[in-house]
Amino acid sequence: MTTPTKTHPRQAPDRRARAAMKVSISKAKPAAMRRIAARRIRRLDLRARATMLARFCRTPCTRRDHNLTVSTLASDCVYDEGDFLRALEAESVRPHIAIRDGVIFEEDAGGDARRRARAMRESHGYEVSQRRRKIVEEFFGWAKTIAGLRRTTYVKRRKIRQQAEMTAAAYNLVRMRRLLAA
Repeated sequence: MTTPTKTHPRQAPDRRARAAMKVSISKAKPAAMRRIAARRIRRLDLRARATMLARFCRTPCTRRDHNLTVSTLASDCVYDEGDFLRALEAESVRPHIAIRDGVIFEEDAGGDARRRARAMRESHGYEVSQRRRKIVEEFFGWAKTIAGLRRTTYVKRRKIRQQAEMTAAAYNLVRMRRLLAA
């Protein structure tokens, strides 16, 4: 007498059913697959945003005897969702986030938060934040394209950290050359 084998809930018990499942998955429409992938990426992105808020807004950053807290957050238009903006406002952080152009149709609290963030674009602090953001993004773009940090060839964290530090030092030399030339 043989005992029945346990199968995974998604795994079909017999061979023909498994083959039918493979055919139905392989014939899935590309647009549907893109939507599914986008949904999964969005879920991960929302978790990352919540982690970022918890890490930077709720705990003060200690740096050289100074007790610093986050008061503004500069970002691109990927972070212009109403829920994220409301969460920032709840933590008393001013969002200096680029809001997409166009009409804001939402009539809920998220739409109101997006309208307030868009009105903040006129402030001097927003301009300063966006200039600083450009400098930071410029470094990351250079590090990925020129210095090869897009895909590192090293395996251990220590070696990757050394590569990142050498990249930052090289970028500082490039910036010094540009500053001296001006």
